[in-house]
Amino acid sequence: MRDRLPSPGAVAAAVLLGAALVVTLFPFVYMVSLSLSSDVEVQRFPPPLIPAQARWSNFARVWQAVPLPRYLLNSLVVATAIACSTTLLGSMAGYAFAKLRFPFRDSLFWVVVGVSMMIPFFVRMIPLYIMESKLGWLNTYHGYIVPWLMNGYSVFLSRQAIKPIPGDFIDAARIDGASETLIYRRVILPLARPALVTVFLFTFVFQWNEVFWPLIVTDSIDMRTLPLGLLLFRKEYDFEWNLIAAGAFILFLPILALFLCSQRFFLKGMMHSGLKG
Repeated sequence: MRDRLPSPGAVAAAVLLGAALVVTLFPFVYMVSLSLSSDVEVQRFPPPLIPAQARWSNFARVWQAVPLPRYLLNSLVVATAIACSTTLLGSMAGYAFAKLRFPFRDSLFWVVVGVSMMIPFFVRMIPLYIMESKLGWLNTYHGYIVPWLMNGYSVFLSRQAIKPIPGDFIDAARIDGASETLIYRRVILPLARPALVTVFLFTFVFQWNEVFWPLIVTDSIDMRTLPLGLLLFRKEYDFEWNLIAAGAFILFLPILALFLCSQRFFLKGMMHSGLKG
C-alpha cells in the first residue's frame, strides 16, 4: 500500500514553520558564535559565522572586566521585586474587578487598563525623573522599582483568569464566614495560579532585560543592572562584540532556568488567559 503524499498546503506550512524557526534561532546561535570568537574575528567584515577556535576565556574576561556579581544582584533584586509586586497587586485588582460589585466597576477597569497600557512610558519618563530627583531616589533600588510596582497588563490578565472561576466557590466561602482576604488567599490564588505565573514571568523577563529606565535613574557604576553594565564594553570608536555577546549569554541563562522550572504553569496560563498561540 502506497503512503499518501503530503498535501501542498502541508508542505507549504512545513516550509514556513522551518523558515520561522531559522529566523527565530539565528540571532541566538550568532550570539553564541560571537561570544566564542577572538577579538580579531569580530572586527572582520563579514564576520565569520563559526570561529576558528572557541574562546571560552571570553566568559572569564567578562567576569574580570566588570563587577558581574554586583550587576547580577542588582538585576535580580529589581526584577524579582517588580515581578512580585506586579503579580500581587495585579491579582488583587483583578479579583476586585472580576468578582466584587461596586459602582462604575467596568468603566473604572477600562480606565485603569487604558491609562496604563495606552500612554507610553516615554511620556511619563521626564516627570518621574524630576520627582525621583527631588526625592533623592536616584541611584537607589526603590528608584528603580517604585514606578513599576503595578501595570494595567497584569490587572487585565489577572481579571481574565479570575473571571471564569465559578461564583459558587466564593459564595460557599462567604457562607462559611471567610473574609474577602481569606477568599483571595485560599480560593482565588490557587485557582488562578497558572495565569499569575505567566504575569510573573512576563514581568520578570521584561525587567531583567530593561535598559532605558536604569540608564536614566543611575549614574553610579555599582548600581547598574547587568544589561546596562554590558555598555562598559563600548570603546571610543567600536564595541567589544565578543565580550558583549558573552555577557548577553550569561544574562540569558537565568531566564532559561526560570522558564524551564515554570513552563507547565506558563503554558496553562497562556491557554486560560485567552492568549493562545
